[in-house]
Amino acid sequence: MKTQVGIIGAGPSGLLLARLLHLQGIESIIVERQS
Repeated sequence: MKTQVGIIGAGPSGLLLARLLHLQGIESIIVERQS
C-alpha cells in the first residue's frame, strides 16, 4: 500500500485530518495502537 500521508492516532483530530485530506484528494492512512 502506498499513501502520501501517515496519521498516528485515530482520535478526533486524527479523524478530522484524514477527512480534510480526503476532501483535497490526498491519500492517507491512520495508524492506531489498538483497534
